[in-house]
Amino acid sequence: MRAQEITFIKLVQGEKQFQVPLYQRTYSWTHAELQQLWEDVSDLVEQQLDGVVPSAHFLGSVVLAPGQLQAGGVQHWLVVDGQQRLTTIMLAFTALRDHIRESGAEGAARNADRINKQYLVNEYLDGNQHFRLLPTQADRSAFGACVLSTPQAGGSDNVGAAYRFFRGVLNSGQIEHGDGWSTAVETALRDLLSIVEITADRGDNVYRIFESINNTGVGLSQSDLLRNYVFMLLPTRGEQVYQHLWLPMQQQLGPKNLELLVWLDLVIRGNAKAKQTDIYRAQQQRLEPLAGNEEALEKEIAELARRAVLLHRILEPSVEQDPLLRRQLQRLAEWGGRTHYPVALYLLDLVDAHRATAAEAAEALQFIESFMVRRLLCQSATNGLSRLFTTLAADMNPEMPPAEAVRDYLSGRRRGWPSDEEVSASVQAKPFYWAGQPQQRSYILRRLEESYGSAVR
Repeated sequence: MRAQEITFIKLVQGEKQFQVPLYQRTYSWTHAELQQLWEDVSDLVEQQLDGVVPSAHFLGSVVLAPGQLQAGGVQHWLVVDGQQRLTTIMLAFTALRDHIRESGAEGAARNADRINKQYLVNEYLDGNQHFRLLPTQADRSAFGACVLSTPQAGGSDNVGAAYRFFRGVLNSGQIEHGDGWSTAVETALRDLLSIVEITADRGDNVYRIFESINNTGVGLSQSDLLRNYVFMLLPTRGEQVYQHLWLPMQQQLGPKNLELLVWLDLVIRGNAKAKQTDIYRAQQQRLEPLAGNEEALEKEIAELARRAVLLHRILEPSVEQDPLLRRQLQRLAEWGGRTHYPVALYLLDLVDAHRATAAEAAEALQFIESFMVRRLLCQSATNGLSRLFTTLAADMNPEMPPAEAVRDYLSGRRRGWPSDEEVSASVQAKPFYWAGQPQQRSYILRRLEESYGSAVR
């Protein structure tokens, strides 16, 4: 690997394209990061306007690796690390270009066109090749809208928010500083942000470089790391798998619930001891034997995407089509917590595989509800419940009907399912309003009223 300190203009000059690999996460800078960068840029701009020659501000590093060779002389680079910084500067230039174009100043149209061709696009190339920076698929539409100045520019996602942020601060700066402001901003972005360019050699393992840079996992979620690993193993099928399987799953669940899904997938596969803080390593070990078999790996991602649809029904019971199952999922959602998720996903998995009916799954979930309600009424200790339900999902007797299997497991020794007599005694002797969470006490009272009717007529 080679390293050199350069400016933005030296990084992007010439016919180049910087492509963010599929294993990278989407653009994630928020207002806090944008504001910090802008304060640094503003300081450089104000020094110029005061006649001071400013020193360059160190922005950070960008790690690049040679991409696939393309016809036409265009250099393709994979952005192994630093895509957040690079994307942000590109968005700042799109905002600056549009700010200048709309300013009405002399030569505005010509300067805006120069910025567009010099920093943002490859003028004589079409399609994806037209863009100097090609983000991950999830960000391409929003980023392309900004670069091409379509009506969709400045949408509600992070890319659009960054573009709108820069449009706002540029307008404010113009009002405050007047003539010379835009030129000084361009100089600061182009020549006064110092970047350390680290270039890998062709043939280096790009993902290994990325993983070593991020080996502590700081700033990357477990699902981020898993995605990175998976798409490193899909050199030819990656685009298709990402577009048709991973991206819809990611958009449907969101980052936190995607991480939850990856953990639940391990549990259902029998790894009841899997920790949510270490799911990347557990999944990596499971998938490692499939390295070199892209077809088999694609099937694994398809299975995860299928379970994503099932988890969505647990998180949003209103989308469940069967009325009995929908009602029971809704009741558990109202109870609160996530302890029932492993069992609920396992049961929906059985229904989806036609190994159980929706009515059978609903009946099994009723036993889960009964177990938790009875334990609350008896004020039983709650520690260990998560482990109990995780083990239940992994150890249910597959030969029994689901409801019978759940009841049989929870009725076992030391499981702590209170009997009718224990519940009756506790109701009479233990203060109910000290038990559980407020929404759980409210839930029990509401269910009692639904079962026995109200005295109010």
